[in-house]
Amino acid sequence: MNNEVLDNYEFGKTFTDEIPVEEADKYAELFGEGSKALTELIKYCIVNNIVTLASCKGHPEERDIITRSMETGYISFRFERDYDEEDFAYFLASVPTTKNQIKALVDYDYSAGRVITFYVPARVKGESEAYFTHILNQLKKYKEMKENNELVINQEQKEIVDYMFNYGEAYEMFTITQSSYKKYERNGSSVKRVSKCSANNITGNLHGKFGTYLQKLREKKIDDLINSHRR
Repeated sequence: MNNEVLDNYEFGKTFTDEIPVEEADKYAELFGEGSKALTELIKYCIVNNIVTLASCKGHPEERDIITRSMETGYISFRFERDYDEEDFAYFLASVPTTKNQIKALVDYDYSAGRVITFYVPARVKGESEAYFTHILNQLKKYKEMKENNELVINQEQKEIVDYMFNYGEAYEMFTITQSSYKKYERNGSSVKRVSKCSANNITGNLHGKFGTYLQKLREKKIDDLINSHRR
């Protein structure tokens, strides 16, 4: 291992060197900031060739009583411009629907490229651990479903990812939570929400009875969200 590379690494800067799989433990420990769950998550990504951009366990102990209540941990996944990992991106966009308080930001940045970032609560020390462990378990689930051809893609999240990764502008971004989708637009240093719609929480019985009609409503709802702009 090149110890000089690690010794000279500065937190907050993008690490672009290729990480050898055999060095996964040491690099994961470096980027995991002492968080067992985040360290294990990063190691899994290194071993399985999943590209991450940045991460943070959250540091509530360093915040005042007001900002502490809003502290989050995060991990970002980056996709190449001509990526062929569409299914993985769609799956990542669905992860917030599996656990409350996880938020996914689907974004495009000219320097970072196509990115999906998970934000998790870190209001008290150690709070983010359970969320990073859940994300890791979801990644393992994706791998298993992919190998067994059991992957099911949610069309709402797929449409958001397809738009943002293929047609979206750098000033646009979307968030996905368990209950809703939101679209934001940047204007200089400010960010403004321009649209919101609820996530698909329709039960199986309702879908069976009104499936076609409800599907059209959902499609319209997502289309309206994507096509909305600042006025």
